[in-house]
Amino acid sequence: MLSTVDDLVYSVVMPDGSTRAHEFPDDLPAAFSDVRHLLYEPDLGTWFSVRLVLDPPDSFRVSFNFEVDPVWDPPIDPAAYAADLEVYPRSAANTPDWLRRVLAVEQSA
Repeated sequence: MLSTVDDLVYSVVMPDGSTRAHEFPDDLPAAFSDVRHLLYEPDLGTWFSVRLVLDPPDSFRVSFNFEVDPVWDPPIDPAAYAADLEVYPRSAANTPDWLRRVLAVEQSA
């Protein structure tokens, strides 16, 4: 998820281990965007991807990816990463190498 682009996948793991894709509730993408904004820290940035695992009736796990390339499929325009850094700046020390490479492509364009 970036400030201008998102790619959300919602699937359910059935008791037999198979998965079924589902449509996101309409308000869920905005909620994730709000959480991304709330978790932004100056100099550190915010997360690129999140995994939310619900295990009914009363268990869940959330993991946020602040550093690893989210590997968009298909790849997104490097300008989207540049725009995201405008909204959620990071220091050079907190900019992952993969993101530096993407931004170098954007700057050379």
